[in-house]
Amino acid sequence: MVGFNMRFTVPQFIEKEPKVFGPLTFKQFIYIAIPGGIVILLFFTLGKQNFFLFLLISITLLGTGGVLGFLRIAGKSLPVFLIYFLKHSLTPKAYYWRRKEKMITKTFVKEKEVETKESFIKIKKKGQMEELKTKKGLF
Repeated sequence: MVGFNMRFTVPQFIEKEPKVFGPLTFKQFIYIAIPGGIVILLFFTLGKQNFFLFLLISITLLGTGGVLGFLRIAGKSLPVFLIYFLKHSLTPKAYYWRRKEKMITKTFVKEKEVETKESFIKIKKKGQMEELKTKKGLF
């Protein structure tokens, strides 16, 4: 009866961020609130003098905040996607393949030197298609 008396609840849906401010997560709220606060400050400083410039800057700021908060690419938010993009772009991507050389070991048996070859990779001289070509006389 131990299995039926559960003392602790197991958390579910841990991949999703909790909604803190209505339908918004904390990160989404921050991405919207910071440009919104800047737009309010700009309205009182710049909005009364040059409304067209204020409108242009506020649309740009609020649009950028909305895109950062709500756009998802391949299931990841835009800031995470941009971080992955920068990491991939800035790291070196030169991969060189080097063939492993065959290891040759020598064993001595009663004053006679016997050479044995051990290889980690078996390399065929001809592939199966080449063997079929030569056996059948196709080409």
